[in-house]
Amino acid sequence: MQKINANPVVYNKSIPDRRVDFATYDDTFVDLIDSHEIFEFTPTIPHCSMATLIGLSIRVCLIRNLPSRFKIDVKVRSGTHNSEAAINKQLNDKERVSAALENSNLLEVDTEVLYSKAIQLVLDDYNATLSRETAIKMIGQDTNTATRILLDDTRISISPQDFVARVDEAKLVLFKQARLIDGAEKLVTHLHKNNIPISIATCSPRSFFDIKASNHKPFFKLFGENITCGDDPTVHNLKPYPDIYSVAKNKLCLSGICDRQCLVFEDAINGVRSGVAANMNVVWIPDKRFCSISDIPDHKHGACEMLSSLLDFVPEKYGLPPYDD
Repeated sequence: MQKINANPVVYNKSIPDRRVDFATYDDTFVDLIDSHEIFEFTPTIPHCSMATLIGLSIRVCLIRNLPSRFKIDVKVRSGTHNSEAAINKQLNDKERVSAALENSNLLEVDTEVLYSKAIQLVLDDYNATLSRETAIKMIGQDTNTATRILLDDTRISISPQDFVARVDEAKLVLFKQARLIDGAEKLVTHLHKNNIPISIATCSPRSFFDIKASNHKPFFKLFGENITCGDDPTVHNLKPYPDIYSVAKNKLCLSGICDRQCLVFEDAINGVRSGVAANMNVVWIPDKRFCSISDIPDHKHGACEMLSSLLDFVPEKYGLPPYDD
């Protein structure tokens, strides 16, 4: 029997060297496929009015617990809700998600309550009630859109412009009820007395801040002009970005003082992250009504200390003069 190929050519197997050494390793490389995660959930019923709120809660939990390199999309599973497209659009809207993340901030949550109270005061004159379903639909909408939703649902006879004007009148009264947290007056008065530079950095717009501060003028007068609000044109990004604290520090005109010599007091997770991103020391006083134990990791989001109350703050621990008492 004759061989088909009596003298075959034999080649050596080539195995490429794919070892990664320190010269070629790049730990900043991001896999664009693996870094984009899509999560789907199924509402309990096709017309579930809480679907948006449920989806936002899922999204917030994922953002808090996954590394920041991940891009997250949360969606209603196809075919499981009557308003699937509208809800998916709301869940992945940047402004709406940012508002949800700030809900751990006591000031923002109390503000939402005051808004609801102001609306209900106007509705009382029409024997109408702000239902939970309507309130959920209004969350995250601009004033005009939210007002149209409310008037459509309640069917009261008033123009949108008149309704907004009456709610604004109610807010002028209600927002003055904002109170100082325990220990704030003692601490600020002590720092001012000892000539320690102090400043306020809040995401609230200036007009809103002025209303809330109107019943505490002697207290806020201690800060002088050192108040930075969210609508300050020099603040390009709000918390958790560091901009607002950097701007607040610059207003103090502290020559020779580095960021690490600044001390930030915060009650919200995003605020803590903002102070840490600004390379400042952060004391975190979480409001337990809106921040559960599960929301507090061992690393405390970078805060150097966590307290139950400002009354527990020990100034000398940070090189500040001790309280007189």
